[in-house]
Amino acid sequence: VIEWAYNMQDALKRFSFDADCELFLKILQGELNEEVYLSQMQMIADFGELCKANDLGGNKMLSIGALMDLMRKFFDNKTEERFEDLRVALEKDLMDADDKEQVNYTTLFSEDSEGNQGNFAEEASPGTLIHPGGWLLVRDQFLSERIEFLQHLDEKFTELGGEKEELSVDETIQGIKLADPYIPESVIQQYVMKGFSCRTADDLSTVMEMGSKLAIAKIMKRIRKGAFMPSKKSAAKHV
Repeated sequence: VIEWAYNMQDALKRFSFDADCELFLKILQGELNEEVYLSQMQMIADFGELCKANDLGGNKMLSIGALMDLMRKFFDNKTEERFEDLRVALEKDLMDADDKEQVNYTTLFSEDSEGNQGNFAEEASPGTLIHPGGWLLVRDQFLSERIEFLQHLDEKFTELGGEKEELSVDETIQGIKLADPYIPESVIQQYVMKGFSCRTADDLSTVMEMGSKLAIAKIMKRIRKGAFMPSKKSAAKHV
């Protein structure tokens, strides 16, 4: 069993350029919770619904220009560089198509017989935290933006924690707001409850009243296992 597990992990590392393998590896290693996968799939479904709502002809086709406009509306947390990566990958997917100006948006995330998706769904440009010198696109960008944000959050926590490297609930809330000024209060509470392992708001209130502090490393470890993402307005600032 140990040998089988080692071989699987080794294979996932060798094929981590694939979005599915990379995500599975991170879940297997405890770096991500399976909720992240579900969030990623929901993101894909929501974008598909947006495309459908803007398909006035009802023929499942959109121009590249219209599709890029929808991406800017839906992914308003991305940098210009990443939008360019998306456009280039989209054009790659259309290289063999008869019509290189119209996109069948229902096939953007479709898989072939081996479970592989096209450039738009899985690839992008060099220079990412996940694939140094490799590819990064919609699904990979989803993970990279999350990793970049959590690194930024860790930096803010470290600044507040000082030499003791620990935070109270109030300091944790302050760090989250510094990392993401646009995050809703309800989401902040979710972060803090996750970080301090509180099941209910009453549990969190008790921790606050006691003035308990927790090591930053422990808070971040718990937060990383959640499906937390930066708010759309702030995500592009962490690149």
